[in-house]
Formats: sequence, C-alpha cells, structure tokens
Amino acid sequence: MQLSITTPRPLLARLLCLVRLVSLPLLAAACSSPPPAPQLPPLTYNALPPIRLDVAQVQIDQSYQAPGTAPHIDHLFPQIPAQVAAQWARDRLQAAGQSGQAVYTVTDASATDTVLPRPQSFSAMLTDEQSNRYDLNIAVRLQVTSGDGTRHGAVQVSANRSQTVSEKTTPEQREVVWYQLTQQTMNDLNVKLERDIGAHLAGFLQ
Repeated sequence: MQLSITTPRPLLARLLCLVRLVSLPLLAAACSSPPPAPQLPPLTYNALPPIRLDVAQVQIDQSYQAPGTAPHIDHLFPQIPAQVAAQWARDRLQAAGQSGQAVYTVTDASATDTVLPRPQSFSAMLTDEQSNRYDLNIAVRLQVTSGDGTRHGAVQVSANRSQTVSEKTTPEQREVVWYQLTQQTMNDLNVKLERDIGAHLAGFLQ
C-alpha cells in the first residue's frame, strides 16, 4: 500500500510566505557592507596669512608625548592633536629676517575619555543618555630671540574644549566628533596666538 500525504494549499502558501519573510533579512544582511570610513580632510592653516617674524630660523619642537593608554585617547584621533598643533606653526610662522631664532613648542595636546555615570531612573532607561565626555587641551609656547641676544620675547597659549556623546554613537560618528573637537580647539588656539603675538611680539613682526 502506498501512502501519499498532501499539504493543504492554504497551509502551503503560508509556509512559502514565512520562508520569504525569513530569508529576505538574511540576504540583506549578507549583502550589506560596513559603512565607509568618514572622509576627513587634513587640518591645515596655509590658507591664512603668514606671520612673518624677524628671525632667520623657526624651530618646531614637540615636547608633548602621548601616553597611549586609557583614559588618554589623543593617539586614536583621526587627526593627532599634537601633529595638528605643529602643523599650525609650519603653515603660519615664516622666518623673514637675517638673524635670530624662533622656537615654537607644543607643550600639551592631551585628550581624555571620561565614562559618565548613567542615571538609574526609569525614564533614563527609555532615552539615549550621554555616555562619554571627551576633553581636549592644546598648549603651545613661542619664544623669539634676536641674533645678538639683546631682544627676546615669548607667548604661551592654551585652548581646551569638551564634548559629550550618547551611548548610541557609532565608531564612525565618534571619529567625526574627535575631528571636530580638534578643529574647534585649534581654531580657538589660532585666535589666541594671533592676539598674543601681536600684543607681546610686535617688535619681531615684519
């Protein structure tokens, strides 16, 4: 005796529909690719007018050394703050004299990551809370000495900013935040350097 089992048509249709519903998300996940890394242009300052100093040489020193361990994160930034601070001097400071020296030193370019306490209230569980705070501080010193050593001057400037991010921030979004934090801090530093160089090193400007 041969037995045959037939599946009722309504049930078969439902099974086929279920297979389609399950397979489509799997196919989409298999075909999807990770989001591309953000395209962040280098931070440069050569579009700004040069600061011409009455010296024969401009020396750029990097006294700040990134710790490279938590909570420090500046070594992870898409644009390393210490390098951007040095780039400012390369782009803007010009030796326009016959003698003397200017020494530009990056004394600090540290960034830290602070984990913020999460509120324990019921409403906090239903919202995206701020999970981390990034703090960046950049400090530089510019010392200028005439060739005969009779004239000298110095300015020391710092700028700092902070930014919090939510717990839903993706790695790509975090890189953009770090980039913008560096850009904004350096913009502040640029304004302060222009002001203080004009006020305290006017005798060396050409």
